[in-house]
Amino acid sequence: MQLLSETSISNVTIPYELWLDYSLFYGNVDFSSSSFEKKISFESSTFEQKANFNAIKSKDAIFFRNVKFNGYVDFVAAEIDGNFEADSAQFLSENDEALFNSMKVDGHVKFANTKFHSPANFGRMNISGNFEANGSSFESNKKLVTYYDKTNRKYSYLFHGMKVGGGTLIRNTTFAGNFNMKDSSFESISFDNIKFEDNATNKDNKTLIKVNLTGMIYKHIYGIDNETKRKDFLERTEFNSDVYTTMETYFKSQGKTDDANKIYMEMKNKETKLMAVSYNWIYNKFNRWLTGHGRHPEYTFVPIFILFLLGCFFFKPKVMKSAESKEHLNTPEDNTLDQYMMTLYNRFWYSLDLFIPLVDLKIEKKYKPKDGHKVVLMYMHIHIIAGWILVPIALLTITGNLSK
Repeated sequence: MQLLSETSISNVTIPYELWLDYSLFYGNVDFSSSSFEKKISFESSTFEQKANFNAIKSKDAIFFRNVKFNGYVDFVAAEIDGNFEADSAQFLSENDEALFNSMKVDGHVKFANTKFHSPANFGRMNISGNFEANGSSFESNKKLVTYYDKTNRKYSYLFHGMKVGGGTLIRNTTFAGNFNMKDSSFESISFDNIKFEDNATNKDNKTLIKVNLTGMIYKHIYGIDNETKRKDFLERTEFNSDVYTTMETYFKSQGKTDDANKIYMEMKNKETKLMAVSYNWIYNKFNRWLTGHGRHPEYTFVPIFILFLLGCFFFKPKVMKSAESKEHLNTPEDNTLDQYMMTLYNRFWYSLDLFIPLVDLKIEKKYKPKDGHKVVLMYMHIHIIAGWILVPIALLTITGNLSK
């Protein structure tokens, strides 16, 4: 073990390999703006105070595996031509931050099984290979202060604006604080078995750990195929319609139309939940009940079928009469006009003809309710109006125009 006090090797070029494994740095460490021509390794070392690697450049890999950081950590704007490996590292200071924002790494970034007791910023990292955080725990719920607006402290972990050319692996990972992936771009991203340590005993929306995925794009996303897990994940997201439409488009591209429709409906339901009572709120409620937000035309046929059956019930032969006059009909001599017409009457076709607009089966004009049956007459008007409303809605839903 090497015991090193205050260490400052800033703004220099080191042309040889640097191996400082199993070292104890009990003072501040400053390698800022230095250039390394070959590998650097700090494996299993401990940094008791500030570790400053701001704007370093390395032409090879850097290793921080099993390292303990007990203070402030700064890798902002570092440029690494190889891998950046910090598997099983521990960022232990709850009162300091770990900053990796604006790093450029041509290899892989590895944080597998790493413990972050500190809030951390990975924003605007540009990674050619993978970003791996499998099995890691992000245990801080303290909000970062090094963000655009220092008065708006919402997130403990920032992944905003990242660009990852390989896979982004966040499997079996635990979050105790809010995190932000706004405007990030991933080749693929995996949320398999992600866990949230909510500081709540119930599902009160105000206490859930929040996730910002606004503007995040990806070619592949994993870990959200299960509907229950996906609903829980989306419930945590700060609402923006593009989060849902991006996910919906992805599932459609995978041939999973049912899942895509469910995501669209979840978007509309959350949109409605966040609305004040208004025309749009009423429309969304009505549209959900009647058409499944335009994705379930079969919903519309339930009230249509009910109204049609009601028509058959109300328009019984005994309450109906002929609407035609004698001069337009050659009737048998032994029958009156009403008797003859009622032998031709069918409540099924009458209800259907009355209900469907712009279609004339030549039936509803031949019959009408008898005088004195005001309830039947009133329902007839309701039947006609409902047809003018529900039939066009059903057609729009079937053709997909209502969900646009």
